[in-house]
Amino acid sequence: MNFQRPQGTLWKDLIFDLRSYLDGWLGTLEVKDFEGLTDLMITDQLKKRASPEMKEKFLDSWSKFCDPEILAEKMITNRCAELTKNRDLGSSCEPYVRKGRVDEKGIAILRDTGASIDLAPSKVVDPNSFIGGFVWVKRPLSNDLACLPLANIRLELPEMGVVNTKAAVLEKSVNMGHYLLGNQTQLIIDQKEIEPKQINAVVTHAQTARLQEKRRETETPGGKEELSAEITTIDAYELSEADAENPVGLIKVSREVFKDTQKKDPSLAECWKKGEKDNNEEFEIERELLFRKFKDHRRVVRKQLVIPVELRLEILKLCHEGVAAHLGTTKTKDKMLRYYFWPNIIRDTEEFVKTCHLCQKVGKSGEMKKAPLKLVPIISEVFARLNVDIVGPLPESDNRNKYLLTAMCLSSKYPDAIPLADVKFTSIIDALIQVFSRLGFPRELQMDLGTNFTSELT
Repeated sequence: MNFQRPQGTLWKDLIFDLRSYLDGWLGTLEVKDFEGLTDLMITDQLKKRASPEMKEKFLDSWSKFCDPEILAEKMITNRCAELTKNRDLGSSCEPYVRKGRVDEKGIAILRDTGASIDLAPSKVVDPNSFIGGFVWVKRPLSNDLACLPLANIRLELPEMGVVNTKAAVLEKSVNMGHYLLGNQTQLIIDQKEIEPKQINAVVTHAQTARLQEKRRETETPGGKEELSAEITTIDAYELSEADAENPVGLIKVSREVFKDTQKKDPSLAECWKKGEKDNNEEFEIERELLFRKFKDHRRVVRKQLVIPVELRLEILKLCHEGVAAHLGTTKTKDKMLRYYFWPNIIRDTEEFVKTCHLCQKVGKSGEMKKAPLKLVPIISEVFARLNVDIVGPLPESDNRNKYLLTAMCLSSKYPDAIPLADVKFTSIIDALIQVFSRLGFPRELQMDLGTNFTSELT
């Protein structure tokens, strides 16, 4: 609702008008409760995102839609109808879920074009098929990573035969009722040679013998064709060690040694004192280890392990060097503060990144190049180019003017100013006409490209 308060009226009058318009709008659409109001607001957001073709098709009933589910169904139906008109895009409406079998167990197969590796629920995976490897998987709509085990999967797809592949197995606590088919397995399936169908073809005895011999070579003892879809790309994309002479690995330290080192560190004495206090909001002791509590950007309380002095250098190397890819100061600090803490951790991290030998050799230079100077054109003709701008809001005058439209000739530096009550495009047009009536129409008009200057009417 873009209704503005008319000049000379009170704010209470505006409140009365807005309330009357809102009551009339809700009464017309028969909205009587909070749930109906919520559906109406969501429907209004969907209408703003609809295409012009969609609005034109439902022009008669567009204002009557107040249920978001009904409007969403109309938008989906209209989109599918547009796709089926074009033969090239008609295939995009095919379903992505089909029935199949994983390790001789029936399950729905869901094709996910955003997944690079297959995901399988633990209930359909044979415990003897785990290969001992692991893979890091990023969860959708989150930056959290999950380390999942890999297993050999025998996947049976309709019209595709048997596919031997590898999949990440979800935890038993995650109840997923389908098998997620990723891009790597789908790539192998797409590369399978599809034989053309023979319609009313005459097959000779020699061709029959060759076909039978070819089937015996490709078929498995079970009688179905088997494809080898080993995910070799997992091994192909293994990251090599960035520093072959000094490789960075995980810190090998036991819990007991870490606990003793943490207690004996004199730099953590103040942290221990705070953690030993009851109901301390910053530090706490959990299972004889010292942690720091903090709230992330979602206001969720997380815990950081407090690191003693002896292990801080190893933690810095782990979060910056090696597979950490020598990222900049900001990203290294973000990675450190997710899990670790110690006094002056920000200063130590910045100093470590600044003094990194490899970053100094191949990192980006901090020096900014100066922009070259350009000659300003000399304007010899008076009033050929005008510079206009809006000044304000200023203290209101007796005539209720709060703004000034300023105009200056860039050749003679002649100034002009027009008082304005507001900065709407109608007021801007009247003020410009007054300026042009005194100075004449310029060839060029210089401005800051504000919306009141760039509107179509202006």
